[in-house]
Amino acid sequence: MMFHLFYETFGSAFPIYRSFYFKFFFDGNLAVYIFFILSGDVLSNVFLNKYNYNLLAKLVLKRYFRLTIPVFVSCLAVFVLMKFDLTFNKEAAEILKQNNWLNQFLSFRENFSKLFHYSFIGVYANHNMQVTYNPFLWTMSFEFIGSFLVFAFLGIYPYLKKPFYVVIFIIILCLILGSVFTLFFVGMLLSMLRKSGYFNKGSNKKITWILILSLCALNFYLRQINHNPSQVTILISSFLVLAFYKNEFFIQFFSNKFSKYLGKISFPLYLIHFSIIVSFTSYAVIFLSQQNLLNTLNSFFIILLSLVISLLFADILSRVEKKYLKFLDGRISVLLKNAYK
Repeated sequence: MMFHLFYETFGSAFPIYRSFYFKFFFDGNLAVYIFFILSGDVLSNVFLNKYNYNLLAKLVLKRYFRLTIPVFVSCLAVFVLMKFDLTFNKEAAEILKQNNWLNQFLSFRENFSKLFHYSFIGVYANHNMQVTYNPFLWTMSFEFIGSFLVFAFLGIYPYLKKPFYVVIFIIILCLILGSVFTLFFVGMLLSMLRKSGYFNKGSNKKITWILILSLCALNFYLRQINHNPSQVTILISSFLVLAFYKNEFFIQFFSNKFSKYLGKISFPLYLIHFSIIVSFTSYAVIFLSQQNLLNTLNSFFIILLSLVISLLFADILSRVEKKYLKFLDGRISVLLKNAYK
């Protein structure tokens, strides 16, 4: 979200948002890669703790609905904004010199049947700028397929003599191919390392800090020279997460209440912030421009307010999501219970 607001939305008009510090800390591409690793880790960890096939079946049956209904809600929000002419990204794009990004969004007429098709099928099979109600959802097809690759491997995991080496082989093979799905198996590998107690062992703080800073610097340098092949970014993100897992400071930081809260609202926040950018953020740009008040300081306040509004809506959606997931768990449990009779 920071990357989309600072770098993408305002970066062309206000180059300070594409300066060293913003580029270094707000790297959207690296963030997505890390997200895929964490996804593979979490999905694997649930099964590896118990080897419970009933639990695995529940995860498999639940996955499509767990992803798709929230996706539909986020797209429906954009549909409503379009219906009532509350999207202002085209006008804001001209002011912000953003013809290559903000101006490309929502270049079609709203249509409920197409909205429905995109949300339930197209988001995984045919995501493109001509049909998407939320361009940030390009990650969902990778997330969906990657999830089922993880589930498939977990299904045979207990029957493998040396699953650790099999996962490493798959990672190397996928890495050679430059496949993003490498990251899901990296996440699985990290989950296996956790199960073995690897992350409970002590580590050299200096080494982990040097590794983290070196990887961030390397990633920044490659971004500066516009040379970041997928294999290199995969390796950087993988070793970066490994270093985080072995660094006591980051373990404590990501275990504090605020980090856990952000984790709780992360999916709703990912889904909703596009709606805020094309409505509130874009309208604020137009309004301040008309008053000749659009400058670096005021653009920062627009970003700050956009963040606050996004967090508020994400918080509300996370509460609804919690109830929805509880309902979904109940329905899937009943389905499995009936199937085993």
